[in-house]
Amino acid sequence: AIADFLDYKLSKIDRLISKETQLIKLLNEQKAGIINHAVTKGLYPNAAMKDSGIEWLGDIPKHWEVRKLKYVAKICNGSDCDKKAEGKYPVYGSGGVFGWNESFLYDKPSVLLGRKGTIDKPILVNEPFWTVDTAFYTKIKTELIDTLFFYYLCCNIPFGFYSSKTALPSMTQTSLYEVKFSIPPVSEQQIIVQHIDKETKKLNKAIATIEKDIVLT
Repeated sequence: AIADFLDYKLSKIDRLISKETQLIKLLNEQKAGIINHAVTKGLYPNAAMKDSGIEWLGDIPKHWEVRKLKYVAKICNGSDCDKKAEGKYPVYGSGGVFGWNESFLYDKPSVLLGRKGTIDKPILVNEPFWTVDTAFYTKIKTELIDTLFFYYLCCNIPFGFYSSKTALPSMTQTSLYEVKFSIPPVSEQQIIVQHIDKETKKLNKAIATIEKDIVLT
């Protein structure tokens, strides 16, 4: 009887976690849709449009420019270091933080791009950091592009199209440099970033609440 009771309770918990996990997925898809539309079509539905010449991008606002990534950021290699349980600076791989170090590799805001392994999840970093060789870091030309806007653009890269066809997903500097973006003036980029932050704030809060519920379940 006890075993049957536990099976019943655990099955209810499993169903609840499954539903909440699916809800997180849907909220993340909604957030991605907001970001994608804002950084590819802009905020003004009546704006004149033009063909971007990029198949996956389609039409873009007429006054936006198409530029390759290499013109707005420099891609740099990570480097091995002594990882510690404690340290002042986070050490990033393509999947995120996995150690700490006593010194940093770069101390300005940057977008990290996976070189091997997790290649489709760019990471925005605002504090000094170190990256190992599974992740690239970028030196962003902020006179040409807003850091957050660049991050949102990177989140929209069709990584499957640009990645190397190997057993372990990988990206090369050459491929990343050839990625094309549609880019508005910097002042408009900042307005778009503010719009995205406002529209996704509630979604992020809801996702965080659900994730906390799952942990406590």
